[in-house]
Amino acid sequence: NGGEVYAYNGGVTTGFGVSIGGGSALNNNGGFANITIKKGAKVVAGSIGGGRTRKPEEKNGGKTVINCESDIVNAQFYVPENSPESVINVPDGVTFDGSELINTDLIYAEPNGGAIYLGDGSVSLTNATIQNYKVSGYGGGIYVKDGTINLPDIQLLNNKAGYGGAIAIDANERTENANITI
Repeated sequence: NGGEVYAYNGGVTTGFGVSIGGGSALNNNGGFANITIKKGAKVVAGSIGGGRTRKPEEKNGGKTVINCESDIVNAQFYVPENSPESVINVPDGVTFDGSELINTDLIYAEPNGGAIYLGDGSVSLTNATIQNYKVSGYGGGIYVKDGTINLPDIQLLNNKAGYGGAIAIDANERTENANITI
């Protein structure tokens, strides 16, 4: 049913091929994830977030609550589908930097959205920078499948993907206050 992760001081390095958060489920709901990353912590990981379900048409993804106080993130924040109460909180001016991540197809829960995969829920990024991410799917920096994303004054730099190098948003989803530099 998921669990909690609390990163502080030196932080957490998971290595490559490892993700942090709620467990995935084949025939059940995904696991809940409550993740706190304190200021000054350094996290280098694959995907960080709630557990997905292998049957999204029948089951719910794990509710994801990510409270990040750190100024630098080296990971993918992952919110699974069918988890509308999920939320990602980051400080103004946060930098997501994928330059320390190698072979992201092996370490990400999804091959879309290098820094943020928003399957549902909401996220707001103010004065943020997302740089140096590479994915094989959609949205090198951000992928929004469902939910709401608020993007006042962000920069998406040197991100690469099969489709939508900087950002990919499904046609029916809401983007608010977008002022994006690419």
